[in-house]
Amino acid sequence: MNIVCILAGGNGNRFGSPVPKQYHLINGRPVIEYVIDAAIKSIAEEVIVVSDTERIDQLESKYGVIAIRGGRNRNQSIGNAISYISDHFLCEKLIIVDAVCPMVSAELFDLYYRFLNEYDAVFTAGDVTTSLARKDGNPVNRKEFFLIESPDAYRFNLLRHSFDSDSVYTTPLHMLPKNAEIKYYFDFKDYMKVMYPHDLAVAEALMREREHHRKFEAHADDSVLNLFAKLRKTDREGTKTWEKTIDIDVERMFDKWEIYSFSVNRDAYTGLVLECQSRKYGDVVLKMYPPFLSGRYVKESFIMSTLKSYPQAPLLDVDQKCNTMLLGRVIPGDYIDYDEDREEIIRMFQKMWEGRTSIQTVPNKPDEIKSVIMQTEDEYAIASRYDYYPELLPYLLECAKRIYNDYFADEEKFILHGDAYYKNALRSQDGIKIIDPVGYVDAFLFEYMPLLTYELVMHTKPENYLNQYSALLAFFSSFVDTSKFNAATFVFLVKQLIPSVYEANDEYKRANRYMQLIKSLFLNENNELILDKIIDEREKGNDFLY
Repeated sequence: MNIVCILAGGNGNRFGSPVPKQYHLINGRPVIEYVIDAAIKSIAEEVIVVSDTERIDQLESKYGVIAIRGGRNRNQSIGNAISYISDHFLCEKLIIVDAVCPMVSAELFDLYYRFLNEYDAVFTAGDVTTSLARKDGNPVNRKEFFLIESPDAYRFNLLRHSFDSDSVYTTPLHMLPKNAEIKYYFDFKDYMKVMYPHDLAVAEALMREREHHRKFEAHADDSVLNLFAKLRKTDREGTKTWEKTIDIDVERMFDKWEIYSFSVNRDAYTGLVLECQSRKYGDVVLKMYPPFLSGRYVKESFIMSTLKSYPQAPLLDVDQKCNTMLLGRVIPGDYIDYDEDREEIIRMFQKMWEGRTSIQTVPNKPDEIKSVIMQTEDEYAIASRYDYYPELLPYLLECAKRIYNDYFADEEKFILHGDAYYKNALRSQDGIKIIDPVGYVDAFLFEYMPLLTYELVMHTKPENYLNQYSALLAFFSSFVDTSKFNAATFVFLVKQLIPSVYEANDEYKRANRYMQLIKSLFLNENNELILDKIIDEREKGNDFLY
C-alpha cells in the first residue's frame, strides 16, 4: 500500500504570524491545499495529515484525508504517523512531505514510488549554490555537501524499524542502516519551502507561471471540495479515485466541446455541474458523474435523448467514457415559483402530456430505469441498514407496495422524467424548461408527484400540511383527473422518504420532514395508514382544510 504523510503541525514561529504558515494563502488557496491536492492525485491509496489537534476535524471533512495529532517537534510527528500507519494499514511505501512545500506534484510522488522499487529510500536533494564557510575559519569545499529537502520516501518497514522519535538528527536519512540503498534526486527544480512571509509572493508567481494554462482544478474550488465531501459519504474509495482523474477528464471535455470559460454550480450534490461558454455551442451546461454513479448518467442521458418532445433543456452531446453530458443552458434559468407561475406550470405539464412516450415504443430501455415502487425497494435495501424508524419504515414500504399494486400496476406505462419540481423547472425565454431527470417507467400520474410533494415538504409549514395539500389537489384538478392522487402521493412520499435516510447526510433532518408529512396526511395516531385521511377530516368539518 502506498501512503503520503503530510507534516502540518508547525506553529509558524519563524513566519511571525499566529496562523501557521501552511494555512496562509497562495493565489487564494491555503499552502497545504496544494500539497494535499498533489497527494490525492498521486497513486497513493491513502493520505494522512499530521496536524495540530484543533484542525483535525476540518482537514478530514474538507479534504477527505485522515488527520492525526502531531508531536512536539518534527521527529515526534513522524513517529506518531509511523505508529498510526503500523496499527491501521499494511503500508509498503511511504512518502513524507512538509505541508509548506506547495510546488510538489502528483507526478513527483509517483516518481518516488517507482524509485522505491529499486531503492530503500529517496531523498530530495539540492546542490549548495552559494559560498559555504565554517565558523572556525577552515576552508570548505561545497561540492562535498548537499541540501536535504522535502519530500522523502521510504520502504515503510525499513523506516519503521530504524526511526527514533528522540533522535537529534532532523532527517531520517541519518537513522537508516549504513547499507541502505539511497536515491538522491537532484532534479526537482521547482522546490521551495514557505518559511517567511515574502515566500508567499514568490510561490504565487511560480504557481501562476506553472499553472496559467489550466482551465479547471477541482481542489481549488470550495464548491467542488464540498461535492467531494458529500460523495465520500456515499463511496469513499470511489470518490478518492475520481479525484485523481477529474481534472484531466474535464480538460478533455473542454477541448472536445471548445469550452473557454466556466463556473461551478454550487447546488450539485451527485456530480460535477459546470455552467460554461463554448465556441461551438454557446451557453452550455456540462454534467459529469463519478464512475461509481454511472447508473445515474445512464438513466439521465437516456431520458434526455428519449423525451425530446418534452419541454426540456436540449441534450447536445455525450461522452460515455467520462459519464458526461453537454446540455444547452436554460436562459435566464431562474427557479419557478408555484404561486407566481401557475399558468406556466400548467402549460409545462400539458406539453409533457403531449410529448409522452409509451414504454411500448422504446425497444432498448436501460435496466437502471425502473418503476417508482421498484426503485423504492432498491433504495430500501440501503436505508434498512440505518437505525431509522426500524418498525415504521418497513410498514410504510409494504403499504406503498400494496397501494401501488391496487392502483397503478395495470395502468399504461410511460418513460417519465420523474423530477419536475421547482429546482428542476426553470424559466426560459419560451416557457418552462425541465432539467435533471431521475427517470422512471410508470403511470403518467407520477410526473405530477415531484412538484406536489416538494411544495409540501420544502415550502409548507407542518401545521399547514393538510391545508396546502388540499389546495394543491384543487390546483391539479383544474387540468388533470386527481381521483388517484391520494394513492400516488402516498407512494411517492414513501419513495422520497427512504433514500433521504442515507443520501442527505444531515442527521435525518430531511427524512424527518418526509416522515412528519406522511404522518400528517396519511397516518392515524397509531401510525396506521388511512389513505383518505384528508377526506375524513373534511367530513369532520375541520375548518383548517378550507
